[in-house]
Amino acid sequence: MDVLSELRRMPTDATPVRVIVLTASASRRQVLDALQLGARGVVLKESATEFLVKAMWTVMAGGRWIGREKVSSIERFFMLATNRELFGQKNYGLTPRELEALSAVVAGYSNGEIADCCNIGEDNVKRHLSNLFDKLDVSSRLELALFAVNRASRGNAAAPALVQ
Repeated sequence: MDVLSELRRMPTDATPVRVIVLTASASRRQVLDALQLGARGVVLKESATEFLVKAMWTVMAGGRWIGREKVSSIERFFMLATNRELFGQKNYGLTPRELEALSAVVAGYSNGEIADCCNIGEDNVKRHLSNLFDKLDVSSRLELALFAVNRASRGNAAAPALVQ
Protein backbone atom coordinates (compact mmCIF):
# COMPACT_ATOMS: atom_id res chain seq x y z
CA MET A 1 0.00 0.00 0.00
CA ASP A 2 1.91 3.04 -1.27
CA VAL A 3 -0.89 5.11 0.19
CA LEU A 4 0.81 4.76 3.59
CA SER A 5 3.72 6.89 2.40
CA GLU A 6 1.24 9.44 1.06
CA LEU A 7 -0.59 9.50 4.39
CA ARG A 8 2.72 10.13 6.15
CA ARG A 9 3.33 13.15 3.91
CA MET A 10 -0.07 14.71 4.49
CA PRO A 11 0.19 17.90 6.53
CA THR A 12 -1.45 17.54 9.92
CA ASP A 13 -2.00 21.24 10.51
CA ALA A 14 -3.86 21.94 7.27
CA THR A 15 -7.60 21.86 6.79
CA PRO A 16 -8.74 18.46 8.08
CA VAL A 17 -9.30 15.91 5.35
CA ARG A 18 -11.17 12.67 5.93
CA VAL A 19 -9.38 10.01 3.90
CA ILE A 20 -10.84 6.71 2.74
CA VAL A 21 -8.26 4.35 1.31
CA LEU A 22 -9.47 2.43 -1.75
CA THR A 23 -7.14 -0.52 -2.31
CA ALA A 24 -6.90 -3.86 -4.11
CA SER A 25 -5.68 -5.60 -0.96
CA ALA A 26 -4.46 -4.79 2.53
CA SER A 27 -3.21 -6.80 5.46
CA ARG A 28 -4.60 -6.12 8.92
CA ARG A 29 -1.32 -4.41 9.81
CA GLN A 30 -1.63 -2.12 6.76
CA VAL A 31 -5.20 -1.25 7.72
CA LEU A 32 -4.07 -0.40 11.26
CA ASP A 33 -1.17 1.67 9.89
CA ALA A 34 -3.48 3.56 7.53
CA LEU A 35 -5.91 4.33 10.35
CA GLN A 36 -3.12 5.38 12.69
CA LEU A 37 -1.78 7.70 9.97
CA GLY A 38 -5.14 9.45 9.74
CA ALA A 39 -7.24 7.50 7.25
CA ARG A 40 -10.85 7.22 8.41
CA GLY A 41 -11.68 4.18 6.31
CA VAL A 42 -10.37 1.40 4.12
CA VAL A 43 -12.43 -0.11 1.30
CA LEU A 44 -11.36 -2.86 -1.08
CA LYS A 45 -11.69 -2.10 -4.78
CA GLU A 46 -13.63 -5.34 -5.27
CA SER A 47 -16.34 -4.15 -2.87
CA ALA A 48 -19.75 -3.29 -4.23
CA THR A 49 -20.34 0.39 -4.92
CA GLU A 50 -22.89 0.49 -2.10
CA PHE A 51 -20.10 -0.17 0.42
CA LEU A 52 -18.03 2.74 -0.87
CA VAL A 53 -21.08 5.01 -0.62
CA LYS A 54 -21.83 3.76 2.91
CA ALA A 55 -18.18 4.28 3.83
CA MET A 56 -18.30 7.88 2.58
CA TRP A 57 -21.48 8.64 4.56
CA THR A 58 -20.04 7.03 7.70
CA VAL A 59 -16.74 8.89 7.45
CA MET A 60 -18.49 12.20 6.69
CA ALA A 61 -20.52 11.63 9.87
CA GLY A 62 -17.30 11.21 11.86
CA GLY A 63 -17.14 7.40 11.99
CA ARG A 64 -14.69 4.84 10.70
CA TRP A 65 -15.21 2.22 8.01
CA ILE A 66 -13.21 -0.95 7.36
CA GLY A 67 -14.05 -3.39 4.62
CA ARG A 68 -17.81 -3.71 4.48
CA GLU A 69 -18.94 -2.23 7.76
CA LYS A 70 -18.88 0.67 10.13
CA VAL A 71 -16.48 0.07 12.97
CA SER A 72 -17.25 1.12 16.50
CA SER A 73 -15.69 -1.53 18.77
CA ILE A 74 -12.27 -0.88 17.27
CA GLU A 75 -12.61 2.84 17.95
CA ARG A 76 -11.57 2.43 21.59
CA PHE A 77 -8.63 0.27 20.49
CA PHE A 78 -7.32 3.05 18.24
CA MET A 79 -7.85 5.67 20.88
CA LEU A 80 -5.79 3.65 23.34
CA ALA A 81 -3.17 2.40 20.90
CA THR A 82 -2.48 5.73 19.23
CA ASN A 83 -2.57 8.01 22.27
CA ARG A 84 0.78 9.84 22.14
CA GLU A 85 0.60 10.78 25.83
CA LEU A 86 0.56 7.13 26.81
CA PHE A 87 4.30 6.69 26.36
CA GLY A 88 5.25 10.00 27.96
CA GLN A 89 3.41 9.39 31.23
CA LYS A 90 3.15 6.56 33.70
CA ASN A 91 2.74 3.35 31.72
CA TYR A 92 3.25 0.83 34.53
CA GLY A 93 6.50 -0.43 32.98
CA LEU A 94 4.70 -1.83 29.94
CA THR A 95 6.49 -2.23 26.63
CA PRO A 96 4.94 -0.82 23.44
CA ARG A 97 3.93 -4.37 22.40
CA GLU A 98 2.31 -5.00 25.77
CA LEU A 99 0.40 -1.72 25.41
CA GLU A 100 -0.79 -2.82 21.96
CA ALA A 101 -1.89 -6.17 23.38
CA LEU A 102 -3.66 -4.44 26.27
CA SER A 103 -5.47 -2.11 23.87
CA ALA A 104 -6.53 -5.05 21.74
CA VAL A 105 -7.88 -6.92 24.79
CA VAL A 106 -9.93 -3.85 25.70
CA ALA A 107 -11.30 -3.85 22.14
CA GLY A 108 -12.33 -7.50 22.55
CA TYR A 109 -9.78 -9.07 20.20
CA SER A 110 -8.95 -12.76 20.53
CA ASN A 111 -5.33 -13.93 20.78
CA GLY A 112 -5.41 -14.88 17.10
CA GLU A 113 -6.71 -11.46 16.09
CA ILE A 114 -4.10 -9.74 18.23
CA ALA A 115 -1.41 -11.87 16.58
CA ASP A 116 -2.69 -10.87 13.12
CA CYS A 117 -2.90 -7.17 13.99
CA CYS A 118 0.57 -7.04 15.50
CA ASN A 119 2.20 -9.43 13.02
CA ILE A 120 3.39 -11.75 15.79
CA GLY A 121 2.68 -15.35 16.72
CA GLU A 122 0.00 -16.39 19.18
CA ASP A 123 2.72 -17.65 21.55
CA ASN A 124 4.11 -14.10 21.68
CA VAL A 125 0.62 -12.77 22.39
CA LYS A 126 0.28 -15.23 25.27
CA ARG A 127 3.68 -14.13 26.59
CA HIS A 128 2.68 -10.46 26.39
CA LEU A 129 -0.60 -11.19 28.19
CA SER A 130 1.23 -13.14 30.88
CA ASN A 131 3.60 -10.20 31.35
CA LEU A 132 0.61 -7.85 31.57
CA PHE A 133 -1.02 -10.04 34.21
CA ASP A 134 2.19 -9.99 36.26
CA LYS A 135 2.97 -6.28 35.87
CA LEU A 136 -0.58 -5.11 36.55
CA ASP A 137 -1.35 -7.73 39.20
CA VAL A 138 -4.45 -9.09 37.47
CA SER A 139 -5.41 -12.68 36.80
CA SER A 140 -7.79 -12.62 33.82
CA ARG A 141 -8.52 -10.82 30.57
CA LEU A 142 -11.61 -9.31 32.18
CA GLU A 143 -9.60 -7.86 35.08
CA LEU A 144 -7.02 -6.62 32.57
CA ALA A 145 -9.67 -4.84 30.49
CA LEU A 146 -11.32 -3.38 33.59
CA PHE A 147 -7.96 -2.12 34.82
CA ALA A 148 -7.32 -0.36 31.50
CA VAL A 149 -10.81 1.10 31.23
CA ASN A 150 -10.69 2.29 34.85
CA ARG A 151 -7.33 4.03 34.29
CA ALA A 152 -8.53 5.48 30.97
CA SER A 153 -11.66 6.92 32.56
CA ARG A 154 -9.50 8.84 35.05
CA GLY A 155 -7.83 10.70 32.19
CA ASN A 156 -9.27 12.73 29.36
CA ALA A 157 -12.42 10.99 28.15
CA ALA A 158 -11.76 12.12 24.57
CA ALA A 159 -8.29 10.54 24.57
CA PRO A 160 -8.10 7.78 27.19
CA ALA A 161 -4.73 6.67 28.45
CA LEU A 162 -3.34 4.39 31.12
CA VAL A 163 -2.33 7.22 33.40
CA GLN A 164 -3.24 8.31 36.91
